[in-house]
Amino acid sequence: MLIWLAAWLHAYFGYTLPTAFTYFSTRMIFASATSLIFTIWLGPLFIRKLYALKIGQTIRDSDECPLLAELHGKKKDTPTMGGVLILSAMVVSLFLWMDLESAFTWILLFVTLALGFLGGIDDYLKLRHKNSRGLSGRNKLLVQVGVSSMIALYLLCPAVTSLGAVKPPTAKMQLEPKKYATFPTDAYVTRLYVPFFKEPILILDGWLKIVSFALIVFVITGASNAVNLTDGLDGLAAGCLVMVSIVLALFAFLSNHIDLARYLHILYIEDSGEIGV
Repeated sequence: MLIWLAAWLHAYFGYTLPTAFTYFSTRMIFASATSLIFTIWLGPLFIRKLYALKIGQTIRDSDECPLLAELHGKKKDTPTMGGVLILSAMVVSLFLWMDLESAFTWILLFVTLALGFLGGIDDYLKLRHKNSRGLSGRNKLLVQVGVSSMIALYLLCPAVTSLGAVKPPTAKMQLEPKKYATFPTDAYVTRLYVPFFKEPILILDGWLKIVSFALIVFVITGASNAVNLTDGLDGLAAGCLVMVSIVLALFAFLSNHIDLARYLHILYIEDSGEIGV
């Protein structure tokens, strides 16, 4: 939204914002600060509201799993549905600081809200039925596979990728000094790279795109379940997410800098810095 605002101010009033505000690194910092301030500001009010509504954590019955019930005993009646606050902070930061014309912005927004909504339904059912079961594993998996399949279809099918007003992401690989080969979305998604190796280790083109499709579905579904299973007694998911997010943001940032990407043998992906934001 900031980029749109800068373009609007320049078009109608001739005012130009400092260029630094459009840099990926600057917007990464401001997005982090926005999420932090939003959470600190609304967090206490949100938690008090959850306590008032008696939206507390349901613990497994001691007869079903005595050891787990003992370990989780202190979590009883701890407010749940905290993901609403986390996702709200993320979405506010996204709309303020990410480029709304980038396909990566809308891919991340769709996946985050869709899987977040799935988690919200799961928590709601636990609260409604006063047990820890929630959604069945089969139903969760069906939704996760459905969401990830839509992303895979968008990335791998040119007819779908070209739909909408956003610009599909492209990648570039240097062939010789100042000469690059450009790959459309469906071409570079099928090329599997290992960081710091110049050439792809595998190209899943033609009928092998089915393997690419399955791999994308596996990664998104697997990551979603990994977070769900890791979330435990002491906020384990949060600690893991911080480390994983930093690494992902770093590679996204490096991939969007054509000189650094070339130096480190990382594929240059246009607008991938938005992922870092």
